Amino acid sequence: MRNCEILHVIFTYDIACQYYKNFWDRMRKLPEYLHLNIPPSNIFFYVPNFHLPPHKDDCHGPFSLHFAPGVGMSNGEGIEQNWENSNGAASQTKQMGPGSRQDTLDDILGAHNYRKTLALRRILLKRMIEALKEAVKHRKALDAFTAGLESAEEGLTAKWAKEEEEWQADKRKPCPYRVVRKGKTMKDIELELAREEFEVTASNVQVVHESSRSMFVVLGLEIEETQRSLDFDVRAKKAATTYQELEFQKRRNELNRKIDRFRALQDIYMPALRDELQPEQVALLKTNSKKDVESVKLYLPSALPAIKRANACAPGVADIEERLRLGEATDALETLRDGLRMRTVTNCFKIENITGQRTNTRAQGIQHQIDLKIHASKVRYRYAREAYATLAGPGPWANLLQVLGDEDVRALNERALTAEEKAEEERMRDGGFLNELASGGVAAAGVVVTGEGRRTLSWIWYTGAAGGMGEREQSAAANEALRAEWCKGKARAARWREEIILLEEEMRRSIVSSQYMASTWEQRASLRAATEPEGGEELPAELAEGLAGYAFEHAATARARADTLQAAWAEVRGKARVVLEGLDSGEVVNVTVGTVVEVDENEAGERGMYEELQG
Repeated sequence: MRNCEILHVIFTYDIACQYYKNFWDRMRKLPEYLHLNIPPSNIFFYVPNFHLPPHKDDCHGPFSLHFAPGVGMSNGEGIEQNWENSNGAASQTKQMGPGSRQDTLDDILGAHNYRKTLALRRILLKRMIEALKEAVKHRKALDAFTAGLESAEEGLTAKWAKEEEEWQADKRKPCPYRVVRKGKTMKDIELELAREEFEVTASNVQVVHESSRSMFVVLGLEIEETQRSLDFDVRAKKAATTYQELEFQKRRNELNRKIDRFRALQDIYMPALRDELQPEQVALLKTNSKKDVESVKLYLPSALPAIKRANACAPGVADIEERLRLGEATDALETLRDGLRMRTVTNCFKIENITGQRTNTRAQGIQHQIDLKIHASKVRYRYAREAYATLAGPGPWANLLQVLGDEDVRALNERALTAEEKAEEERMRDGGFLNELASGGVAAAGVVVTGEGRRTLSWIWYTGAAGGMGEREQSAAANEALRAEWCKGKARAARWREEIILLEEEMRRSIVSSQYMASTWEQRASLRAATEPEGGEELPAELAEGLAGYAFEHAATARARADTLQAAWAEVRGKARVVLEGLDSGEVVNVTVGTVVEVDENEAGERGMYEELQG
């Protein structure tokens, strides 16, 4: 790039978030002739879409191509898309000499490039039709969302747009696309408790018991979660096979050993528990049923009234459970949100890409597993909230950790059912333990997929933090979630508009490139004839005719390709100009593209990962 006039560079790399940090320091250490004549502010580093999700949350906003102006729907994975065709060359060429290996690789990659060139007519046409539809759809959704926000508070979206523009200029500022998770996770609280106990232990001369109060409570919470999971699986498989029964029994045996350990710790940290229980409860506490170990009651501090709790527990045990229950509720809400996001993405992918009975059956199985995760998170939250309410009592926390109804468990693109819809849903149900999982898709119990015009966010998307949040703080949290959603909608609309512009330019360049190649081959037809050969002898007439024929054949092929592309893309390019004018003027218009995308099985083109990543 050092000899080219380049205004901006978009650099994608799987670990660009680390590579960019020392990029310019390393550049200064290179020889002078290798320095780039591009200002650092004009080079942008991003992580390809497929490789970004496993990165830390701090990387998702600044290094996402979805939020990068000017890139359209580029995914950054183009360098890896030919591996499907070239991976086999590793075993084929490992015993070849250097020359043979190079020739073989040239043949493989040359064939891939030729198939891609032939497939451009179909690929770019298909992508342009998709871009026109998506650009109009996302712009209308953004306009509807913006109108709703502006009706509530005028100037709000302009403020968010300015914040997003400032963030694009300086990524050190708070990311407008990210909802900062408030409060502490359960692991954070466990770490705090461990540090506190370490400080107490270090300050005491006497040797304390090797077990800690926090470990006792954490073990109880883990047993409760395991009990719920086991009970859920057992009830879901009423006609279990012998193998499944064996697995259940192994899990019961392991759970029973944990309960025995818990009881030993309970005698230390809840020494007067038996004095506060009824005789029948003490009997259950002692017998510890081996058959239905998943239903054994543990009697943690939250299971006792306030007076009995104070008498039964050692000092500080109830406070530790209160802190851990808060973290458990926060964790359960976050897991619930992750499951709802996963359900939305999976369902959209299924609708767009899955056809046929076999693949649909597999997709439904995946969706069912996601629904099970959502259900488990919902139940865990309800248990944690109920226990926390018993320990903490009424307070401002109830504005954050609200009661979770079935109608609240919905994704960002779902709305609650109306009374009539809910009555119809109940009428259609047959009953049973897993009723709420019967749909197996996005439209789960109490929710339905809808457009931007009728959608409202469930409280789970803007609450769930620790601490006493009042109405003002809760409103701020709601605004933060709405801001992130609006900024993402704005980014989607902008990326699809840019995709139209980039595809139009790719189409223009493809036509011009073929025309240029045609002219080049026509010039080559007479090039050898006009050049005096070595030794002064003229070219034989047969050779001159053959060379000219070869050149004219390639020229005709290139010119025919240019004419074919120009004719195939004429309609869609005209519609693209109409759509862009509407998007720029604010008068969004629907377009109908009559061009049929022909699929030629001989044109392999790009398949696989790229088409999936486009979504």
